[in-house]
Amino acid sequence: MEYDDPSLTHSFPFPKIYQFPPFFTRQVNERTWHSQLVNWNSLILAYCRYYRIFTLDLSRTSDTLQAASNLSAPPNTSTTNSSSTNNSNSNSKNKPRGEIDGELFWNRKINRSLQTETIQAIFQYMVLHGNAAWLDQPAPSNNSKSTQSYDDFDNLEYEQQFDRFEQIFNNFSLLGNSNSNNNNNTNNNNKTCILVYWMQPQEWASLISDWVDNTGQNGSVLTLYELVEGETSGSQPFKGLHPAILRAAIDILVQRGKAVIMKGPDGRVAGVKVL
Repeated sequence: MEYDDPSLTHSFPFPKIYQFPPFFTRQVNERTWHSQLVNWNSLILAYCRYYRIFTLDLSRTSDTLQAASNLSAPPNTSTTNSSSTNNSNSNSKNKPRGEIDGELFWNRKINRSLQTETIQAIFQYMVLHGNAAWLDQPAPSNNSKSTQSYDDFDNLEYEQQFDRFEQIFNNFSLLGNSNSNNNNNTNNNNKTCILVYWMQPQEWASLISDWVDNTGQNGSVLTLYELVEGETSGSQPFKGLHPAILRAAIDILVQRGKAVIMKGPDGRVAGVKVL
């Protein structure tokens, strides 16, 4: 199955409720608030699926994305190369990334936006219902960007992309995603970033396994990066899959007895053999 990206030519079709001003204000009545949560959950999943957004972060704004782009953009050593690179990446870079001040949470036509606390409550609801998972975001060290950050990935050189991908894959952790932990509102104040499960890790695992079967690569060792970012994956739905979700999918394949993790000399996961 190949993936055809409609977002390259069409904008997301927002539902009618998106034009309803009270939709952007947390309702006091519990039944109304629950209905509001259900609708926001559905909207976020549909929006992220449409634009293939894998994470949402309360700290991600248009300004932070631009800053990440400026910091990681390579110098223009060739006008021709720079032009072709910009042309090839323009569509993906201009697509929405789920910014908190972007169209998903801010309807400029009716001048209504969600408060940060309300967005966090919606994230919490999504986690509780298995449609998202809190993602640990460790602070950057040695004046470097956090290894968990994926916001500037498209601007990195190939070697940097490979390193960043493996770092995220090996270092990611899910925070307090059990129902008992999620009921602790104090802990929730420190959680800002979620993995969005517009497709469940089990579904991604099955897609990867089926692709390996169909292409006769059973038993072959694939590096993590080439599996979802390389030419071998072609236009498969899992091409460009966030490394944290890939990690969850591969863990599922291992549990099913369908994959074996391959580790390097440093003990870090370097590749996978799908059986």
